[in-house]
Amino acid sequence: MEMQYFKEYSPALGREMECKIYGHGGRPMLYIPCQDGRFFDFEDFHMADTLAPWIESGQIMVLSIDTLDKETWSDTNGDPYWRIRRYEQWLRYIVDEAVPKLRYLSKERNGWDDLPGVIAFGCSLGATHAGISVGEDGATHQCLEDIGLMRTIPGMVVLSPADAVEARAAVEAAILHDGPVYLRFGRLAVPQVFDRDTYQFTLGKGICVKEGSDATIIATGLMLFEAIDAAEQLSKEGISARVIDIHTIKPIDRDIIVKAAQETGCIVTAEEHNIFCGLGSAVAEVLVENAPVPMERIGVKDVYGRSGKPAELLKYYNMTADDIAAAVKKVMKRK
Repeated sequence: MEMQYFKEYSPALGREMECKIYGHGGRPMLYIPCQDGRFFDFEDFHMADTLAPWIESGQIMVLSIDTLDKETWSDTNGDPYWRIRRYEQWLRYIVDEAVPKLRYLSKERNGWDDLPGVIAFGCSLGATHAGISVGEDGATHQCLEDIGLMRTIPGMVVLSPADAVEARAAVEAAILHDGPVYLRFGRLAVPQVFDRDTYQFTLGKGICVKEGSDATIIATGLMLFEAIDAAEQLSKEGISARVIDIHTIKPIDRDIIVKAAQETGCIVTAEEHNIFCGLGSAVAEVLVENAPVPMERIGVKDVYGRSGKPAELLKYYNMTADDIAAAVKKVMKRK
């Protein structure tokens, strides 16, 4: 893998900054480390190894930069005014120095005459801390509205993987997709649903995880595991529930939703997100235009998050397997 290290003076920060470029060409990507991170975390945390096939093949190139968190966020004893001002300077460094450097290197290494604007070129975003399962960090860290925000951006693809296998496949799909992609990740470790050797990911296509004829549960993210558990509970009561994994919320798989509505007659959606503008809303849009059937939505009901253990929060917001099973029984009465 071609790599190049830089240590250059930053006018915005008044000090030297270190960074490293990986790759000889391809789509430009900017890597910003987590809190207190350094540019070399991209290698130390094996992210470079994970992306090596795409970097070495010239599909992507990555610029890894430094943070100033020890002078800003993490300097809890420092002067608040200076910390805020310093962070603003770091943001200016990204906008005026890091991104232009990445654009220049991209033009140079790809042989392009010009590089379009970042979003127009295909800016992909990977966001963590989705949903209430972030836990004790509480409302300030629990992202419950991001799907809605991203769905409204023209051309933006929205991916919400259910486990580690699907997350890896979603990242690969985002790399290969010609356009902007939003990847939604939680922080909580979740059970593995899919087998890495047999799993196949197709952008925009849902997956029928379990067949059923009485009702359909459509889930995304970690709620897929809860949906599977709910279906197993219902089967013991003689109720056959189909379970569908929607990893691509935009563009959503209209065919699999319409087919499920026509064959099972009712739908329950499950998402770790506000019930407004998320998966439930996207599914409802498909149903009302193509196959209107009774529907129930499981998710956060237009309130903010709060601190607590992830399992306790799922129970508090009525988002457990038991709640999904209860919603299935309720919606079946409306068929």
